[in-house]
Amino acid sequence: MTKGGRINAAKNVCAVLVALAIMSSVVELIEGCTKMQVISHLLGDMTFESVPLDNKLGIDAFSNGRAVYIATDSTRGDKPTFLYHKLVDETEGLARWVVNDVYDSADSALAYINSWAVAPHLINSLHERRVEWWMTDYDKNWMVDDTFSVRCLVEDTTFYFEGSSLQPFTGGFYIERVLTPENTIQSPVFTKVVAAADDPKLYMYRNSNVWMIGVDYHVDSCYAYVDDKAPVPTKIANVDWRFISSADGDNFVIDNNEIIHKGMSSSDNETSTGFQSAYHALRFYRSIKFVPAGQKYLSLRNNVPIPQIGLGTGGIDFDNTVNVVGDALLAGYRLLDLAQEYKNEELIPEVFARLHEDPDSRIFRNDVFLQSKVWPTHLGFKVTYDTILQSLTSLGTTFIDSYLIHWPFCDEAVEWMHCEEKIDPDGTWQGSWNALQRAYSEGIVNSIGVSNFDKALLEELDSHPDTAILPHIVQNFADLTNIDLDVRNWCKELMAAYQPYASGRNIASLPDTTKAVVDTIAQSYPNQTPYSVALKFFEQTGAVVIPRSNKKEHLESNLKTAAWALSPEHMEMLGWPRETAAAEL
Repeated sequence: MTKGGRINAAKNVCAVLVALAIMSSVVELIEGCTKMQVISHLLGDMTFESVPLDNKLGIDAFSNGRAVYIATDSTRGDKPTFLYHKLVDETEGLARWVVNDVYDSADSALAYINSWAVAPHLINSLHERRVEWWMTDYDKNWMVDDTFSVRCLVEDTTFYFEGSSLQPFTGGFYIERVLTPENTIQSPVFTKVVAAADDPKLYMYRNSNVWMIGVDYHVDSCYAYVDDKAPVPTKIANVDWRFISSADGDNFVIDNNEIIHKGMSSSDNETSTGFQSAYHALRFYRSIKFVPAGQKYLSLRNNVPIPQIGLGTGGIDFDNTVNVVGDALLAGYRLLDLAQEYKNEELIPEVFARLHEDPDSRIFRNDVFLQSKVWPTHLGFKVTYDTILQSLTSLGTTFIDSYLIHWPFCDEAVEWMHCEEKIDPDGTWQGSWNALQRAYSEGIVNSIGVSNFDKALLEELDSHPDTAILPHIVQNFADLTNIDLDVRNWCKELMAAYQPYASGRNIASLPDTTKAVVDTIAQSYPNQTPYSVALKFFEQTGAVVIPRSNKKEHLESNLKTAAWALSPEHMEMLGWPRETAAAEL
């Protein structure tokens, strides 16, 4: 049955709930970030207000869920000035917030910034590079206005609704919209920032004392609802959201999974929690809050914690993956390195289902850092973005902790890359990076990164004009004959986490001179092997290590890496610069 069919079938259920709630109706209006100020010495200061949702322009602007704003004090004579979001290059995934006197134009602008931010006042809290608004002078020369800024003039109620595995498409950022004065609706209305083109255009709105998510804001049919009379969604206290659970849409069930308890993240929390924006709050609520005793975790540049040791799953036998991953989680692993190419994303829901059969396991989705990657056959903006959405479905989750570009190119000379299956012949890693930036901006993933990028490619990404967010993670091949120092130094300078793979895979094949050094060092520590020395070496350099193993005893011994340390002398013998080795201890 179609999504629309589910909504129609659910109509009577919601109607009864609303009828019951109307008897104790409480109406209270609170402004969200529907009014903002643009400060610019070159363009002039202006106040912008959200265009009413039931206005024709407001309806047209609902194509992506982001609001469109119009200046109320423009000095440009009779011509209105608009602030809106526009996809200007569908192939490369280039999108902009634009200030212009022609709405929805991609050919001209008074000012613009390349950004996938869900609202203009959130650009500064999202971008990690210099925030550059470009504008023209009277001679139509483009220049950067260093004075340009956008700030919210009223209470900001932008929030992220985590949704549910029952109806994952309900999750996403919601933006407050205003209605025309003649409209009889007496409650704030929020629209979801749409992730996929075929997603339903969703509203969150209050019908008396029931908050609903549906395809219209003045009807009693919905995908989900909660009994709560909060004036705005960010103040909803009831965690018992009910979602449509049956194919015919006539049955709602409470989703008690852990995510729903932290279902909304909002910049409205700033006064009580210190969050700077909805982005900061979202990443905090989703982040793993602890790792088992004896382990360590690092913080990514955006303050998302990542366990320092995880399980590499590439090469694990498909039929044994569920057992191995389950054993790893029970042993204490809280980071899983997955990939589209490994064909193991779809097995993760089964892993959690089995764990939940044991009431003593108490391991939930929010306790585990899930990382996946897009294969080079799926490079390009649209293809990569669609792949991320498919990964969400396969993983059975509403978000992914980290998503990487697996390889920057598809090499036709490499048979195992199967480049003959490439979906977009012209797809590039640059387009894929824009897809990752979009997914990160829209809250689908918590961090983004690259794999198999050398220093030259990282510098190219760093200097690319479309790059607003730098990699949070760089995953490269590294072993004791190649510790990837150039990339390590780049990561240190840009505060990116370095994640070596296969660092202990070829211990037996090391050159004799290297093997002799490793053997000597291993004999200096009780109960250590050349393999554990290699693993400890990379862990001690501050890297996030992801060893692969199929055996329980190896899984457990790898977790003990944090319990001992190599001396600075031994670190130097293995190739780590002495001044750095000493500082790591």
